[in-house]
Formats: sequence, structure tokens, C-alpha cells
Amino acid sequence: MEGRLIMKKTISALLTLCLLAGLLSTLTGCSGSYPFSKGATVEATVQSGKDTKIGNSAKTGWELMIPDGVMEDGTAVTMKVFSADEAKSYQSSDFTLYGTPIEVSGDGAHGVWFAAPVPVTIKIPKEHLKALAAEELFFATYEDGTWRFFLADNVNLKDGTATFKASHFSLLGFGK
Repeated sequence: MEGRLIMKKTISALLTLCLLAGLLSTLTGCSGSYPFSKGATVEATVQSGKDTKIGNSAKTGWELMIPDGVMEDGTAVTMKVFSADEAKSYQSSDFTLYGTPIEVSGDGAHGVWFAAPVPVTIKIPKEHLKALAAEELFFATYEDGTWRFFLADNVNLKDGTATFKASHFSLLGFGK
């Protein structure tokens, strides 16, 4: 009987340790600037009759919302969020990236101008929110080796997000 009690206590202690280790792993894996340093690749297929969301600003740093009717049903779209290492080659003296750029590609997605704009949202890394003015921030497309700048439609410093409406997909960045 005493042996069973010791075994139950041992199993209970091991389960508690496993749960705590899992919780710590989850908490540390989602903290800091994860979406902007490791990169990600997100794929979606456009379905007629509904808007298509690609990415999640809280998880991948970027989010696109393709309105119904902008692209044909069945169109495959891939959003590649660059890692911090991949983003280094896109830094320039006149544009400091906040987060990392993305490249959107797929059937009919790259370089195509849309009849209706596509909302794009970025989660601004926390380390860039200090002493920041919304009017200093820009979205940009990378074309022929240079950045072409656009004003954000909305910058919410409290939530740490910025949005704009893209008229076409290409390599997109955000910064100052």
C-alpha cells in the first residue's frame, strides 16, 4: 500500500513538472519579437463568397485580408515573412525596418494590380514603440533595389499596429 502511495506521488510530481515545462515553453516562445526575428511562411487559398485572411499580426507579425471578389476562387497565395537575417539585405540608409519585410506570391498575386485594395496590418515590435510618432512611420514596396514609400492609413501606437491598403502585392516593408 505504501509503495502505491509513493508511486502516485512520484507520478503526480512528474505530471506537474511536465505541465510547468510546457507552460514555460509556451510563454517564452510567444514573447519578445518572435514574429520578426524567426520569420514564417503562411499559405491560403482564396475561396469565393468570403474574405480570405492570410497570416495573423499577433503570431507572424503581418496579416493580409483579401476581400471577396478581388482574386479568383482557388487562387493560392503565399506570404513569406522574412527572418531577421534575411531582412538585413533590405536595410538602407534612408529606411529603418521595424520588423521584417514580407513577400507575397502565388497564382496571380505577385505584381498584379487589384481592382479593390487589400488591407495589410503589421504588429510593430515593442522595442520600436518608445518615443515614436505615427507620422514618422511608412509602409514601403521594394522595387528595383530601392524602397518606395506610402503613408499608413492607420497607426495605433497603443495596440502597436499599423495598417494600409495595398493595391498590389510585392515585397512590403514597414519602418521609419
